[in-house]
Amino acid sequence: MLMACPLGRNFSIVSFSTRLESWYRESVEWHGMQHRLASIRMLDAPFTDVDSVQSELENMLLELAHRAITEDEADVIITAGAPLAGLAHRVRDRIPVPMVEGGMRFCENGRSTMCPQSCHTYGWIVQAPCQKTDKRLIQRPI
Repeated sequence: MLMACPLGRNFSIVSFSTRLESWYRESVEWHGMQHRLASIRMLDAPFTDVDSVQSELENMLLELAHRAITEDEADVIITAGAPLAGLAHRVRDRIPVPMVEGGMRFCENGRSTMCPQSCHTYGWIVQAPCQKTDKRLIQRPI
């Protein structure tokens, strides 16, 4: 959430299960970020396996993100939940606002799939591609 603040006036949390909504809301309140929260949008759709959530629900998650932008006026989208790790990076060209990866996922070797060099990453900022690229600005582990 704190990583989303410098990127826009407010943020929306998008995730894959309504069961997590109260936990995310409590986290927002605990951090005192209610005034920056545009919405929490959760899918209420079945999935076969937690490891295939992204592939099964990608289009519906993108639709939720677009609704958060257009209906709730979110300036930043946070994808929340470990099964969604990497989704924001993969779909960044289809979402017109900055996105923050809200979780990470570990491989069998204990390293993060978001950052193979380190398992000390707590969030990533992913922005839509821009015309000008500065090679010095590379994602690095926190």
